Amino acid sequence: MGKKDKKKQGLGAAKTAAKTAKKEQKAAAAALKASGELLVFGGEHFDGARTSFFSDTYTYAPAKGVWSLYTSPTRPPPRSAAAAASYRGHLYLFGGEFASPSGGQFHHFKDLWRLDGATMSWERLELRGGPSPRSGHRLAVSKGRLLVFGGFYDTLRETRYMNDLYVLDLNADELKWSSPTTTVTDVVPSPRSGFQWVVDDADGSVVLYGGFCKAPPPKKSGRAHAVGKGKKGAKGGGSAAASLAAEEAYDGRGTVMTDAFRLRPDNLTWARVKKGGYAPSARAGFGLLPHKRLAVLFGGVEDEEGADEELAFVERTRPHWLGLAHEALGEGGKALRRAAFDWARVRYEEVRPTLVELEALTAAAEAEAAEEAAVVKAEAAEGAARKARSRR
Repeated sequence: MGKKDKKKQGLGAAKTAAKTAKKEQKAAAAALKASGELLVFGGEHFDGARTSFFSDTYTYAPAKGVWSLYTSPTRPPPRSAAAAASYRGHLYLFGGEFASPSGGQFHHFKDLWRLDGATMSWERLELRGGPSPRSGHRLAVSKGRLLVFGGFYDTLRETRYMNDLYVLDLNADELKWSSPTTTVTDVVPSPRSGFQWVVDDADGSVVLYGGFCKAPPPKKSGRAHAVGKGKKGAKGGGSAAASLAAEEAYDGRGTVMTDAFRLRPDNLTWARVKKGGYAPSARAGFGLLPHKRLAVLFGGVEDEEGADEELAFVERTRPHWLGLAHEALGEGGKALRRAAFDWARVRYEEVRPTLVELEALTAAAEAEAAEEAAVVKAEAAEGAARKARSRR
């Protein structure tokens, strides 16, 4: 046996290892897909006085109605508003935000984590040249590539909304971030967060809808207030035209988007999508999921700023029920308008008691929080008065 035989043995061992790794990857993907479980990570809770952030990983089995908590030696730090997407038995998580309990300190993340669906263990992927810190962005996987778009960055002194696109080829031997080059003539969604997008499995394209942007206009006219300067050939930034349009439309109250775009998988370029039929009203933070070549939208929030600057949560049920009516009746166009409205109204009445109950619970919770805040304020005032008397 000579060097040639030893070389063949080395190649054989490498091929065997590669096949084994591929089998393990397929097994993990099959296990994650077959489980049919929902996965929840992190989040935040505000009790009326303090904010808590979480870093726990839960799964929920709808068939059994059982929650399960998983622990891992390493895991992402506590956060909310992170974005995630799954691919071949792994869940990829990027970004998010964290605040101190009092809200005095605020932090955005730019780390990328991967959860193994077979072992339910987290691993941080140390990569350079990726997206900047942000939250309110979205992740998706198309044709084996992890896509990151949009989001915002807030330092409590400065707020920036973004419209940059980053790509990570998950099938490459070496994971490396890239960002498509854009020019001022390219169609690019304006800076935004709180939007949603879905992947069309037929061709791998990604359809984006809605979102929200609230950012002060640039100090100098013509400068993009998104990540990147919007110059010709700039990487990671949106077009200057989109940024200037956002600047002109900005009125200090923020803008809720109603536009739609499609990202082509072959060259990663954007194109506008024409809306027809009964399009949803302006909203952000809604749910959007693919179902039988359809994108089903539900819920959302509309930011109506008045004297109290509170968020007004609006019931967004009609488009959802119309979508279900279309699926149940198998009709469209005029036939859908004639028959589906009655069908949708019946379905809506079935859930109306739940909505009324939810509204009552929300009002009770707000009243309880206000009462607790009043007690805390009174105790603080009493303590201050007692301290002042002790100094006399």
